[in-house]
Amino acid sequence: MKKIFISVIIIAVLIFGFSQVKAASIVELQAQLKSLLNQLSVLQAKLASLQAGEQPSSCYPFSASLVSGQKGAEVSRLQTFLQQEGFAISADEVQAQYFGPSTKAAVITFQEKNRDEILLPAGLTRGTGVVGIYTRERINARMGCAIGSTMKFCSGFAGIVCPDGLECRLDGNYPDAGGHCVPKAETSTKVCTADVMQCPDGSYVSRVAPSCQFASCPVARNCMPRPACLDSNPRCLIAEPIGGWCPASSTSQVACSMDAKQCPDGSYVGRIPPNCEFAACPTTGGETKRSPSIVSPNSPKTLRSGEQLTISWNANGGQYFDVYYIKNGPTATWQKLWQNTAGSGSTIRSILWWATLSGSREFDVYRFKVCVAGTEYCAESSDVTVLNEGQ
Repeated sequence: MKKIFISVIIIAVLIFGFSQVKAASIVELQAQLKSLLNQLSVLQAKLASLQAGEQPSSCYPFSASLVSGQKGAEVSRLQTFLQQEGFAISADEVQAQYFGPSTKAAVITFQEKNRDEILLPAGLTRGTGVVGIYTRERINARMGCAIGSTMKFCSGFAGIVCPDGLECRLDGNYPDAGGHCVPKAETSTKVCTADVMQCPDGSYVSRVAPSCQFASCPVARNCMPRPACLDSNPRCLIAEPIGGWCPASSTSQVACSMDAKQCPDGSYVGRIPPNCEFAACPTTGGETKRSPSIVSPNSPKTLRSGEQLTISWNANGGQYFDVYYIKNGPTATWQKLWQNTAGSGSTIRSILWWATLSGSREFDVYRFKVCVAGTEYCAESSDVTVLNEGQ
């Protein structure tokens, strides 16, 4: 390709040069030849740059989403791009590198001007002012930063599915936030070396399931003999000392036959001194019902209508659960989503829910509750806001 391009240039130079021989002097021809050789050098340099696939030195693609209220260099670069595209930005916002109302208005106009590239793939009809996946791709293309590559995200509409061993890490908590596939966090299984520990007083304490930590040993108390109360002795009126009064001495000693007891889950519990009773065994679903604990969403979350939400919880020994939702509280009532469901998973259970909106509302706020089936042992999630817009 390079040789053909140079050959065409040289032929053009020769034809142009020879066509001028009759009407030009030797000095003029030499000047023209020098000028043409300089132009040829410039063209050769441009050709080499194109063949190497180089991008303009000023090209630095946008890779993170931007929303109203943010500040910094990325916002400043966005404002510069929008101004170059002919959009007006407030001088105060530019000086402060602040994503304010005029910057958001310019982004909305840019999104609607590039409707086919931004709004249509996202299933939207209006711009939102959020610089998300499709908006960034369009800006990068306009800047010439997308030559030879296409940015791939793992969230939102048309997002890719992460391969096995990778998980999607979002760059924000708003509709259609961009995400990238990253290695899953490693989980390790703990192997405990002992199920009981002997305390200084000779008693035993068991580990706190499911970790390898032990319960606290009984605390030795520095007590004082309780004063005798005879004839209204003033000593009876003094405050209880630090450490308390010593317990009354016993004339009989109790001999315990065992210092530890094995529980149904295989762990051991020690006795509670000074008697022969044992500490309670770790509870299981079949013995004592315990409330589940919410794993996700355990912090405020924002979705777009039509997106999928994973509701997950720690079963804490439970087998079957009822799942409820409440919308736009506090006067609303809980509605049942699933009844007597086991969910998927073992210790961590989960179900899928599709975000929906009520009629033409701009947003709804949901909260979920997971209960042990048929009981009041429940746990509530954080708020989930469903929007009728994205970017």
